[in-house]
Amino acid sequence: MVEQRTENPCVGGSIPPLATSTKRLTVLGWAFSFYVLTSTGIAEKVALTSRFLKRKIEEYDGLKAEIEVLKSEVEKPGEQGTQKA
Repeated sequence: MVEQRTENPCVGGSIPPLATSTKRLTVLGWAFSFYVLTSTGIAEKVALTSRFLKRKIEEYDGLKAEIEVLKSEVEKPGEQGTQKA
């Protein structure tokens, strides 16, 4: 049985210092996610990213249309609030 305090070639050091360093960075606001990507995981990530991108494009298009309406309202000559007194 291998103890945690021995050198671990997979992580390049012993486990306790690595765990301590990770805890310190987490307390400082750094978050870590370690995971292995499988073909299923990649497919899920692609689907998630596609849905996110679609939602953001819809938001962008809505904002762009709203900006165009506001621009046209501001640019109309003779409207109330744009006349000089």
